[in-house]
Amino acid sequence: MKIFLIIAISLTLFAPSYAATDCANLPTVEQFKKSSSNMDTKKIQLCLSTAGFYAGKIDGLKGPLTISALTKYHAKRAGTPKKPGTTK
Repeated sequence: MKIFLIIAISLTLFAPSYAATDCANLPTVEQFKKSSSNMDTKKIQLCLSTAGFYAGKIDGLKGPLTISALTKYHAKRAGTPKKPGTTK
């Protein structure tokens, strides 16, 4: 129980500061697949989780949940149209 509490407090204290400074420049999916280390992947997962795009485990693995969350993040950031050929 004590370990869980320490981890929860650590994530609460450090996640907002990381999110505020480094999350604006997440890599594209192609860049992510080619060059991210496990530590980079954990940071990216944390950013995506903080932003509400990733609900998986912060494990540093480049799995389908991380790829999907990164794709959704960039689609929303770019303002991808809902219907093909439209701006709505």
